[in-house]
Amino acid sequence: MAKSVFTSAANSVAGTFSTNNGGMSAKDVPLGLVTNVSINYSQTINRIFDMNLDFRGGKNGAEKSAMYYVGGRAQGGVSIGRILGPKGGADDYCTFYHDYGNVCGIKESILFTFKADTAELSSESGAKCQKEDMKFTVIDPLLTTIGITQNANDVIINENVNLMFADLQCG
Repeated sequence: MAKSVFTSAANSVAGTFSTNNGGMSAKDVPLGLVTNVSINYSQTINRIFDMNLDFRGGKNGAEKSAMYYVGGRAQGGVSIGRILGPKGGADDYCTFYHDYGNVCGIKESILFTFKADTAELSSESGAKCQKEDMKFTVIDPLLTTIGITQNANDVIINENVNLMFADLQCG
Protein backbone atom coordinates (compact mmCIF):
# COMPACT_ATOMS: atom_id res chain seq x y z
CA MET A 1 0.00 0.00 0.00
CA ALA A 2 1.30 3.46 -0.90
CA LYS A 3 2.13 5.87 1.91
CA SER A 4 2.34 9.63 1.98
CA VAL A 5 5.87 10.92 1.45
CA PHE A 6 5.52 13.43 4.31
CA THR A 7 3.57 11.30 6.77
CA SER A 8 3.60 13.87 9.57
CA ALA A 9 2.27 16.53 7.19
CA ALA A 10 -0.35 14.49 5.32
CA ASN A 11 -3.62 16.36 4.79
CA SER A 12 -7.19 15.70 3.78
CA VAL A 13 -9.72 18.18 2.40
CA ALA A 14 -12.34 19.13 5.01
CA GLY A 15 -14.29 21.51 2.80
CA THR A 16 -14.10 24.03 0.01
CA PHE A 17 -15.17 27.62 -0.41
CA SER A 18 -14.60 30.48 -2.79
CA THR A 19 -13.17 33.87 -1.88
CA ASN A 20 -14.81 35.40 -4.96
CA ASN A 21 -18.12 35.78 -3.10
CA GLY A 22 -16.57 37.29 0.02
CA GLY A 23 -16.68 40.89 1.04
CA MET A 24 -18.51 43.31 3.28
CA SER A 25 -21.11 46.03 3.16
CA ALA A 26 -22.11 48.77 5.56
CA LYS A 27 -25.77 49.64 5.07
CA ASP A 28 -26.43 53.29 4.19
CA VAL A 29 -22.81 54.33 4.85
CA PRO A 30 -20.87 55.76 1.87
CA LEU A 31 -17.61 53.84 2.23
CA GLY A 32 -16.29 53.85 -1.34
CA LEU A 33 -13.64 51.29 -2.35
CA VAL A 34 -12.82 49.33 0.83
CA THR A 35 -9.64 47.24 0.98
CA ASN A 36 -9.82 46.06 4.60
CA VAL A 37 -11.92 46.32 7.74
CA SER A 38 -10.94 45.46 11.29
CA ILE A 39 -13.33 45.50 14.26
CA ASN A 40 -11.86 45.13 17.76
CA TYR A 41 -13.81 44.99 21.00
CA SER A 42 -12.34 44.32 24.42
CA GLN A 43 -13.06 44.61 28.09
CA THR A 44 -10.59 45.27 30.86
CA ILE A 45 -10.28 42.39 33.32
CA ASN A 46 -8.28 42.78 36.51
CA ARG A 47 -7.09 39.81 38.54
CA ILE A 48 -7.08 40.21 42.31
CA PHE A 49 -5.37 37.78 44.68
CA ASP A 50 -6.35 37.43 48.33
CA MET A 51 -3.25 37.49 50.55
CA ASN A 52 -5.18 36.58 53.69
CA LEU A 53 -3.92 33.13 54.74
CA ASP A 54 -7.07 32.52 56.82
CA PHE A 55 -9.12 32.07 53.64
CA ARG A 56 -6.87 29.61 51.82
CA GLY A 57 -7.94 26.01 51.46
CA GLY A 58 -6.12 23.06 53.00
CA LYS A 59 -4.10 22.75 56.20
CA ASN A 60 -2.16 25.84 57.27
CA GLY A 61 -3.22 27.68 54.11
CA ALA A 62 -0.75 25.66 52.05
CA GLU A 63 -2.94 25.03 49.00
CA LYS A 64 -4.44 27.51 46.60
CA SER A 65 -4.68 31.28 46.82
CA ALA A 66 -8.10 32.83 46.33
CA MET A 67 -8.28 34.78 43.09
CA TYR A 68 -11.01 37.02 41.69
CA TYR A 69 -11.72 38.43 38.24
CA VAL A 70 -13.00 42.00 38.23
CA GLY A 71 -14.65 43.01 34.97
CA GLY A 72 -14.13 46.56 33.77
CA ARG A 73 -15.58 48.63 31.01
CA ALA A 74 -15.64 47.49 27.40
CA GLN A 75 -14.42 49.58 24.48
CA GLY A 76 -14.08 49.05 20.78
CA GLY A 77 -12.48 50.33 17.63
CA VAL A 78 -12.96 49.99 13.89
CA SER A 79 -10.26 50.49 11.29
CA ILE A 80 -11.30 50.87 7.63
CA GLY A 81 -8.77 50.94 4.80
CA ARG A 82 -10.01 52.57 1.60
CA ILE A 83 -8.75 53.75 -1.75
CA LEU A 84 -9.97 57.23 -2.54
CA GLY A 85 -11.20 58.08 -6.00
CA PRO A 86 -12.48 55.11 -8.03
CA LYS A 87 -15.77 54.73 -6.14
CA GLY A 88 -17.53 57.73 -4.69
CA GLY A 89 -16.46 61.32 -4.93
CA ALA A 90 -14.87 63.76 -2.53
CA ASP A 91 -18.34 64.72 -1.29
CA ASP A 92 -19.00 61.12 -0.14
CA TYR A 93 -15.75 60.98 1.81
CA CYS A 94 -16.29 64.42 3.36
CA THR A 95 -19.86 63.45 4.30
CA PHE A 96 -18.48 60.37 6.07
CA TYR A 97 -15.93 62.51 7.95
CA HIS A 98 -18.59 65.04 9.01
CA ASP A 99 -21.23 62.44 9.90
CA TYR A 100 -18.96 60.27 12.02
CA GLY A 101 -16.47 62.87 13.27
CA ASN A 102 -18.95 65.05 15.15
CA VAL A 103 -18.55 64.32 18.87
CA CYS A 104 -21.74 66.29 19.61
CA GLY A 105 -23.81 64.44 17.00
CA ILE A 106 -22.77 60.78 17.21
CA LYS A 107 -24.45 58.48 14.70
CA GLU A 108 -26.39 55.62 16.32
CA SER A 109 -24.73 52.68 14.58
CA ILE A 110 -23.01 51.13 11.57
CA LEU A 111 -24.12 47.66 10.50
CA PHE A 112 -21.28 45.68 8.90
CA THR A 113 -22.31 42.59 6.95
CA PHE A 114 -19.45 40.27 6.08
CA LYS A 115 -20.21 37.79 3.30
CA ALA A 116 -18.40 34.51 2.77
CA ASP A 117 -18.99 31.05 1.44
CA THR A 118 -19.40 28.15 3.81
CA ALA A 119 -16.82 25.37 3.74
CA GLU A 120 -18.60 22.17 2.81
CA LEU A 121 -17.18 19.16 1.06
CA SER A 122 -19.32 17.91 -1.80
CA SER A 123 -18.54 15.44 -4.54
CA GLU A 124 -21.69 16.33 -6.47
CA SER A 125 -21.25 17.57 -10.01
CA GLY A 126 -22.24 21.23 -10.28
CA ALA A 127 -22.25 21.78 -6.49
CA LYS A 128 -22.26 25.46 -5.53
CA CYS A 129 -20.77 27.18 -2.51
CA GLN A 130 -23.38 28.38 -0.05
CA LYS A 131 -23.25 32.01 1.05
CA GLU A 132 -23.13 32.88 4.74
CA ASP A 133 -23.57 36.36 6.25
CA MET A 134 -22.09 37.52 9.55
CA LYS A 135 -23.53 40.79 10.86
CA PHE A 136 -21.89 43.07 13.40
CA THR A 137 -23.32 46.40 14.53
CA VAL A 138 -21.06 48.98 16.13
CA ILE A 139 -23.02 51.25 18.45
CA ASP A 140 -22.25 54.98 18.79
CA PRO A 141 -19.25 55.09 16.41
CA LEU A 142 -17.04 58.19 16.48
CA LEU A 143 -14.27 58.99 13.99
CA THR A 144 -10.94 59.49 15.77
CA THR A 145 -8.24 59.30 13.08
CA ILE A 146 -7.87 59.89 9.35
CA GLY A 147 -4.64 58.93 7.57
CA ILE A 148 -4.00 59.52 3.86
CA THR A 149 -1.00 58.31 1.87
CA GLN A 150 0.03 58.32 -1.79
CA ASN A 151 2.83 56.32 -3.37
CA ALA A 152 4.88 57.62 -6.33
CA ASN A 153 4.82 54.21 -8.08
CA ASP A 154 1.07 53.86 -8.49
CA VAL A 155 -0.25 57.28 -7.31
CA ILE A 156 -3.19 55.54 -5.64
CA ILE A 157 -4.56 57.54 -2.71
CA ASN A 158 -4.83 55.21 0.29
CA GLU A 159 -6.81 56.21 3.32
CA ASN A 160 -7.20 54.64 6.75
CA VAL A 161 -9.90 55.80 9.15
CA ASN A 162 -10.29 54.73 12.77
CA LEU A 163 -13.45 54.96 14.80
CA MET A 164 -14.11 54.22 18.45
CA PHE A 165 -17.45 52.81 19.56
CA ALA A 166 -19.40 52.08 22.75
CA ASP A 167 -20.84 48.61 22.12
CA LEU A 168 -20.76 45.74 19.63
CA GLN A 169 -23.77 43.64 18.71
CA CYS A 170 -23.54 40.37 16.81
CA GLY A 171 -26.27 38.85 14.68
